Amino acid sequence: MSASMVIGIHGLKNKPEKDLLARWWAMALQEGLLRNLGLAAPLAFELVYWADIQYPAPIPEAELDNPYLAADGQDPLLRYGGTALDTAKAIAGKWGGRAIAKGKDLIGLDEHVDHLLGLAFDDLRDYYGKPNVRDRVRDRLTHALHRHKNKRVCLIAHSMGSIIAYDVLRMLDQDPSEIEHFVTIGSPLGLPIVTQHARKEFSNTLVPQQVRRWTNLADPGDKIALTVAWATTIGLPLAASESRMTWSATITSTEQENATGTTPTAIYGLRSSRISFADFWVLEIGSSLAD
Repeated sequence: MSASMVIGIHGLKNKPEKDLLARWWAMALQEGLLRNLGLAAPLAFELVYWADIQYPAPIPEAELDNPYLAADGQDPLLRYGGTALDTAKAIAGKWGGRAIAKGKDLIGLDEHVDHLLGLAFDDLRDYYGKPNVRDRVRDRLTHALHRHKNKRVCLIAHSMGSIIAYDVLRMLDQDPSEIEHFVTIGSPLGLPIVTQHARKEFSNTLVPQQVRRWTNLADPGDKIALTVAWATTIGLPLAASESRMTWSATITSTEQENATGTTPTAIYGLRSSRISFADFWVLEIGSSLAD
């Protein structure tokens, strides 16, 4: 079996320096594997870091509100099962998002509607509005994927990182390399502005050709990450996607808070039992654990 590699790409806003953030990601992944599966071994991991393209200096560690801390105890971390309210919110979000996206396409609205919806983040605005920024950010992930093209890759993308990852994978649709598992966490890929830009650039919102399986994880209370059946929300053909896609599994801030006792962050979600216990975690990246 070929070697495996876990590649992560972070989300929007400024971050601590690269080595520290990469270490925290790896520690969270390893903590989840140890706590939830009893696996204790180094993990082959690389973080695609792009905050320095947007910000002149990283956030000093001393100024961080939520540094990475190991969870108390030794038992498996709690798993959130979902509620009827979560389901109702997902249904409302799905149809609301589709209606907005369709309306924008029909009447040609873009930036003004996104401002109205409160979705005008500086990083996202620059990504879509400044080709030099977009190209530099995409190049970093492209180069990482090429470095590991002969390995079994699990690509984990958080927040805006999932937009970057999706776009890069679509750009590389004819690339023979495969992504064993594409994992999106807190992803805004279902938002109207995002799907509209994808349709403009790629003419559709299909699953990237290299992706063998795609799992989306989100907090039901996250207003940006739509916890919906993406196969219908972003227009994926159901027949083509059902055999290799797992849609809208959830992790929650409740689960993260119980595991850490601190403000929840994306890093804490990486050790979630949803990730560690899921079959893809063992099957797709288990071979990246060192002997």
